[in-house]
Amino acid sequence: TLWVGRPGSERGEFDRPRSVDVDGSGRIFVADTGNDRVQVFDAGGYYALQFGTPASCPSPASIAVIDVRVDFGASGVHYGAFVFALLPDSGQVRKFISSQHYIHIHRAVPPQD
Repeated sequence: TLWVGRPGSERGEFDRPRSVDVDGSGRIFVADTGNDRVQVFDAGGYYALQFGTPASCPSPASIAVIDVRVDFGASGVHYGAFVFALLPDSGQVRKFISSQHYIHIHRAVPPQD
């Protein structure tokens, strides 16, 4: 079965998706423009998480995912991504950091909004 999101605002649903990118671990990032968020899916296309709100990520029109390769020794390589979202209505580009990379840098759990 092919994986396809459908119209709506629930997890895995979209309202005017505009951009897709993939990180080094195969996670799929979708700019869900009409729902003011970015949704993330695992390499198999299953919903993993979402981030963004109408205040922090209004109408993302395009995204870019930047991998950061971190070597954890015996546990292998982990890809922690930065995501840049183009917000044309406000004339901004916002930078988001993955919780995995935030923990690696700060040795603490990221704050919740």
